[in-house]
Amino acid sequence: THLIQIKKILNEQSEVSNGAVYSVNKVVDQTISLINNFFESVRGVYFPENSSIYSVMDASFTDPFKYFIDCTPNIEQFIYSLKECCKSLNNLLSNESFIITDIIFSYEEKVNLFSDMIQDYDGYVTWVSFKRYTSSISINFLPKQLGSILYDSYFSKGNPGVICSSTLTVDGDFTYMTDSLGLQKYSGQFDLITKVYHSPFYYDDQCNLLVYKTDIDINDKDYLVDIASQILYLSRNTDKRMLVLCTSYQQTKTLKNNLSNEFKNRDKKIFFQTRGMNRNALISGYKKNSGSILIATMGLWEGIDFKGDELEILMIIRVPFVNPNDPY
Repeated sequence: THLIQIKKILNEQSEVSNGAVYSVNKVVDQTISLINNFFESVRGVYFPENSSIYSVMDASFTDPFKYFIDCTPNIEQFIYSLKECCKSLNNLLSNESFIITDIIFSYEEKVNLFSDMIQDYDGYVTWVSFKRYTSSISINFLPKQLGSILYDSYFSKGNPGVICSSTLTVDGDFTYMTDSLGLQKYSGQFDLITKVYHSPFYYDDQCNLLVYKTDIDINDKDYLVDIASQILYLSRNTDKRMLVLCTSYQQTKTLKNNLSNEFKNRDKKIFFQTRGMNRNALISGYKKNSGSILIATMGLWEGIDFKGDELEILMIIRVPFVNPNDPY
């Protein structure tokens, strides 16, 4: 993106000589071609044609210089060429507009950060992902130790903060989490207060938890077909409102394709959350109809209050944690 910006801005500036424009365009085009070749090579080596819609390779415990050795160029050559591009652009455009030099600086920062992460791979959780429907590949890095980042960028400046979740303790103790985030190391420099707030709901008395067991692979297309049949069965045999929570719009679309015709001539209504749909209208329609079903994703996982019989059956078809193994 930075390289394309440089080309666009440069080609719009008439005061820059044609020779400089040609030289810069050549360097940028060569680098863009190199980037495309690298990621296309990663796809060819690690993601064969028969790979799934969303595929992931965990690289957390592998030396990247060995992991990408079969790619053309390999990671070392790739980083070297990106840095050489920075040098060439700085030499060619050192006297040009601030906008261009600022973009070059930003590009150079990202190249150096990428290089540092590759060198210090032990400090990061690393994975490579491939999305077939967009033909896109990404190399992802997540720091293992977040404490120093949180402290340096936020808490060291005197800012207050709240970290809340239902999964911060182990047997009622916060030690594992504070140590994992590195906050314990800095606890002497700010007030670290831990508190457990118990739920006001009587889940044991008011809820039944049923866990579905199946031999169908969760990534198989038949899994959602089977889920659709369960939704239909529950709807036919109960007169209760039901919320079905998905983790992607792709899942809601698949369920819609499998269920829409089944509800065309029935008194009960079924609502599907699709991209761009008004959330309030969706919820309003669901609440007005007895025994209705709402199949939703994204923003409807939290922040919604369904009181009394507005929600009596909740179906969760996937655990809602974003992680490298998320199939969609």
